[in-house]
Amino acid sequence: MFDISNGLPEMIGLELARRVRARRLLRNLCVDDLAAQIGVSGKTLGTFERTGRGKLDTFVRVLLAFDLTPGLMGVLELPAFTNEREAPNPTTVPRKRAYRKAACRI
Repeated sequence: MFDISNGLPEMIGLELARRVRARRLLRNLCVDDLAAQIGVSGKTLGTFERTGRGKLDTFVRVLLAFDLTPGLMGVLELPAFTNEREAPNPTTVPRKRAYRKAACRI
């Protein structure tokens, strides 16, 4: 079993891609069939499976196709704050950037 906590981003990506490929093969799908199902090219999905690199959107589409998104809810949970200092202040207005003044023409 791969310990994701000790891995480098590249290693984690490769492990996730390996698991996507294994699930695809368990469902007896070829790369082109799954790619068509999720709306990407076969080349895009094949590259992801080989390298572990790709867009997050592609990975999420694969998770949706395999009905694996409920497992992500733990990743997306916000931590419980123990005091008011740790909690984000909802009344704080985000800082805005000033517009650049147009260059003066002579």
